[in-house]
Amino acid sequence: TRYTYDGLNRVVRTDYPDGSHTATTYDAAGRVTGETDANDNTSTYEYDAAGRRTAVVDALGNRHSYAYDADGNLVSETDARGHTTEYTYNALDQRTQTRYHDGTTVTESFDALGRRTSRTDQNGRTVSYDYDALGRLTKVTDALDGVTSYTYDEAGNKLTQTDAEGRTTRWTYDSQGRVLSRTLPMGQTESFTYDAVGNRLSHTDFNGQTTTYGYDLSQRLTQVIYGDGTTESYTYDAVGNRLTATTSEGTTRYSYDARNRLVEEIQPDGSVLTYGYDAAGNRTQLDVSAGGSTTATSYSFDALNRL
Repeated sequence: TRYTYDGLNRVVRTDYPDGSHTATTYDAAGRVTGETDANDNTSTYEYDAAGRRTAVVDALGNRHSYAYDADGNLVSETDARGHTTEYTYNALDQRTQTRYHDGTTVTESFDALGRRTSRTDQNGRTVSYDYDALGRLTKVTDALDGVTSYTYDEAGNKLTQTDAEGRTTRWTYDSQGRVLSRTLPMGQTESFTYDAVGNRLSHTDFNGQTTTYGYDLSQRLTQVIYGDGTTESYTYDAVGNRLTATTSEGTTRYSYDARNRLVEEIQPDGSVLTYGYDAAGNRTQLDVSAGGSTTATSYSFDALNRL
């Protein structure tokens, strides 16, 4: 992949190994004013004097515009269909109301420390929130007055969660704040172990079955051993693409193009899946070869890369 820069060391063109390229334009202030994808579809951007983006015009000419208040808060946005959504803020610039084009609203309230204390949705249902002295969420009361409560350890890890029916789930942690166990209200427990860099080494589920995991020097998962003794193993190329996955059913092999996109998958039964892409990376072709026959599926995309 090659990059081309302008006199201000900004990337203006990216050329990929397959011959495709993308481009970016800027204004005098260094703001991105246009982006052209590998299919030659261009989106443009407009800004106000404060450098805030005020409009986006996509490759089909659809315009989405934005307006701001003196503090830089987004106060309205209008989509390509002319539907406007409006936003209201408090003195701390926290959004307190969202009014949609159909007249419905979502409102939120906050305490003096900026913590959200309630939220009322478009159907008028209100959920309220309570906190402890350290700002940790301790209680959520739903629209039916059902209460879910939480407790924490000194490090801020969640120790318990008690739902509206009085059922409590409990957690324990190691010195690094990683979950060691989770115990459900009925007493079932799952547990976890980790290596020195935080990779999960084992998971014992609620039925007492233990799954163990192995990793390579790049911390990529290379082996899984399940409680019933079955195994899975994986290999990778130098850039991290998975090359093989071996299970009890056999080995699946993967191949990639110069842009690290999956182009071929050979399954244990000998069936082959091949993939094709357009310059922008959209998957345009899927061929499935099995049992001596091939089924081809093609996909088309518009200028906005929508299927």
